[in-house]
Amino acid sequence: MPYPTAEHLSGYLRNAEDFAPSLAEMWIRAAVSEFETKTRWRPFLQEETEDEVRSFDAPCGSTLYPGVGLLSVTSLSVGDTPLTVNEGFWLRHKIADGPWLAVEFATGWSYGVGFGYGPDYRKVEITGRFGYCTELPPDVELAILSHAAAAYYQWLDSGSAGAIKREKAGPVEVEFAVEAGRDRGSMARKTFDDVVRRYRRHS
Repeated sequence: MPYPTAEHLSGYLRNAEDFAPSLAEMWIRAAVSEFETKTRWRPFLQEETEDEVRSFDAPCGSTLYPGVGLLSVTSLSVGDTPLTVNEGFWLRHKIADGPWLAVEFATGWSYGVGFGYGPDYRKVEITGRFGYCTELPPDVELAILSHAAAAYYQWLDSGSAGAIKREKAGPVEVEFAVEAGRDRGSMARKTFDDVVRRYRRHS
């Protein structure tokens, strides 16, 4: 499941005032960016199907914490020395239904020196897929839509939609509509924050 779209947001809001799809896409992008920043997973959802190559500084000791989820590792090398999984290194600390968080090496580093490796032994190069997941969990989809919905309610509250400021229904009803938008926006943000706490990375 990929990230939600403007169409998903429109369906989520149901009887919403009309808004341009470009606005919805902007709200969703902002929601994804904030979710990844607050959970410390960049990326959270890995949408690419091809492997990528990333380089990391060698650890002090025998365990590398790359600061990104390891969904799969096709190859790993230290400098010019390729290593074999479950011989030269092991993937460690797997999250249930999620990525590995660490790489443990058979031979580690001491005071910056990597014993048994070739030139450029301070660089660890990993080819694979990085992130938290390849299919978006339903609760994260809800969090993204909730965050975007909060932006929508703020947009209404500001009067950008036009309809919220009409006076034909009388001042009491207009004031109620504004307060309702604020309440719904607050509830939507709480839903988002609850899911962020559930997925926040602590290592």
